[in-house]
Parts: sequence; structure tokens; C-alpha cells
Amino acid sequence: MTTCGNLNNRPKRPSKTIVKELRRKIGKDTIRNLYGVGYLCEVQIKFIVLLLVVLYGAITVLVFNFYRDLALKDAKQEAVYVLDAMNGIRDYISTVQRPLIDELKDHGVIDKDLFDPRLMSSSYIARQIYKNPARQKHKLRLQANGDKPAKSRA
Repeated sequence: MTTCGNLNNRPKRPSKTIVKELRRKIGKDTIRNLYGVGYLCEVQIKFIVLLLVVLYGAITVLVFNFYRDLALKDAKQEAVYVLDAMNGIRDYISTVQRPLIDELKDHGVIDKDLFDPRLMSSSYIARQIYKNPARQKHKLRLQANGDKPAKSRA
């Protein structure tokens, strides 16, 4: 137990006896100051420590919630970007590329039974577009680490 002031050397008597004895010798105001120094200081220190622990916990929870919400918001925004890009690819294929290929089929330039997913499937094309940068990023990481990437057959 920590105390403020030099109250460790006092005799071990009940505090009321000490207070009565000091009141007779010194006076009421001085006694209040002397008595309050040790006891109130201990209580105040405990209260301050408790208050700091509570404040630390509250600030930690607030900061954690703030960064969690920020990360969720960023992840949602990134997902919206990816979905918008995939929908843009699908729209382009369905409005521009497929009609052009159908027109080439009608003119006899391309066989009428031709269906190549690399040309006609919007899902396939969107997957391939997002698959290739991931491979390139992986190759760059390997080269940065000094490892040699395996040759791809693509």
C-alpha cells in the first residue's frame, strides 16, 4: 500500500484515538489536513488508477471499433469496384461482342455452330481478366524474394 506523506511511522492505534489526541494538542483544522493526507491520498491514487484503466479500456474499444468499421467499409467498396468491373465486361460482351460475332456468322465468315467461351462467354472472360493479374502479382513477389517462378503453360 502506498501512502502520501510520512505516515508509516505512526503507532498502530485506532485512528479515532489518534485524532482525539491530536485535536487536543494542535487544533481541528490542522488535524483534518494531517489525517486526510495519508488516507485520502491512498483513495485518490486507487481512484485515479481505476479511472485510467477504465479510460484505457474505453479508448481501446473505441479505436478497435473504428478501425474494424473502416476495414469493413473499405472491403465493401472494393467488392463494389470488382462487381462493377465484372458487370461492365458482361455488358460489353452482350451488347457489342456477341452481336458482332452473330453478324459474322450470318455473313458466313464464321461457322454458325461456333461457340468458343473465350469469345462468347462473359463469365469466362471476366474470370480470366481477374485471374491473370493475380498470377502476375504472384510472379513479381517470387522474383522479389529471389525465387524463380515456375514456367506457366498459359
